[in-house]
Order: sequence, then C-alpha cells, then structure tokens
Amino acid sequence: MRFSWYDGGFVLTIGLVVATTIRQRVAVGLAYLVMLFAFAGWGLVRNPSLSALDIAR
Repeated sequence: MRFSWYDGGFVLTIGLVVATTIRQRVAVGLAYLVMLFAFAGWGLVRNPSLSALDIAR
C-alpha cells in the first residue's frame, strides 16, 4: 500500500481525533504544516521552473 498525497487529510484527521488535549491538537496541526512547507520548499529547490505561486494553486 502506497501513501499518496490524498492521504494527508486522512492522517491529519485521525491525529486530531486521537489527540485529547488542545496542546496535542496544536502539536499535530503544527507538525502537519511543517511537513507541508518542507515538501513545498523541496519542490521549489528541485524544480527551477516552479514558482511559489504554482505551489499555492
């Protein structure tokens, strides 16, 4: 079974449902955003024809 980009929402939802405190929910949300920006940054570095506007679309 492969992990796809569409599974990210599912993983985030499960993490937020399992988290019981506000601190845990914030941690899950921040971890998701950090990974999202890391992948976007990696894509910008690896593909010179890609712009930040392309990623935002």
